[in-house]
Amino acid sequence: MEINNRRYIGSKTKLLEFIYKNVKDMGYNSDNIFFDVFAGTGVVANYFADKGYKTIVNDNLYSNKIAYEAFLGESKYDEAKLKKIINKLNKLDASKLDNNYFSEIYSGKYFSLNDAKKIGYIREYIEGIKDKLSKREYFYILTSLMYATDKIANTVGHFESYLNREPEEKGVELKLLDLNKDIIPADIYNEDANELVKKIESDIAYIDPPTMLVNILISIMF
Repeated sequence: MEINNRRYIGSKTKLLEFIYKNVKDMGYNSDNIFFDVFAGTGVVANYFADKGYKTIVNDNLYSNKIAYEAFLGESKYDEAKLKKIINKLNKLDASKLDNNYFSEIYSGKYFSLNDAKKIGYIREYIEGIKDKLSKREYFYILTSLMYATDKIANTVGHFESYLNREPEEKGVELKLLDLNKDIIPADIYNEDANELVKKIESDIAYIDPPTMLVNILISIMF
């Protein structure tokens, strides 16, 4: 599973080569520090990290920080250990699980009952074994669950509302993440960009603000 395998409005996956070419045309290379100010899925920062750039990645959504820590973090992880845990969780029979907080709130809306029960169980299980995992391993499994949940959600790609239909039972399947083990770990932040820029330095700042912020800026300018 790659970092771009998540439904996300405004994802720049199809523009990566265009963005990279423009940075190169301006004379910047992998000796420079790349700062993704409003990183979203993190696909842009991840692309530059794969190209050998030292990256700084930031977003005020904690769920995005989780993905950054998994794909671009610096702590160690045991892939065999993670594969064993994921295989165990994938074999769970959701129909035999008890209701939990997640299924009580989200079943029948965003997910089928059995899918919601399994999501809720896995989330609680991950928290229960947190002290047996490294920081990277913890975020790795959370990211795998987050992506698996996003894939089957009864939405059009965001969670402001669910579709006006009964959610289908699709099955929750965690997958291993496709990590580049040779990249330079990113500096990862979950902060207000206005405050963060006062504390860090970079050579390249990629600024792709949320649509709402763009609309506010346009309103102010005109």
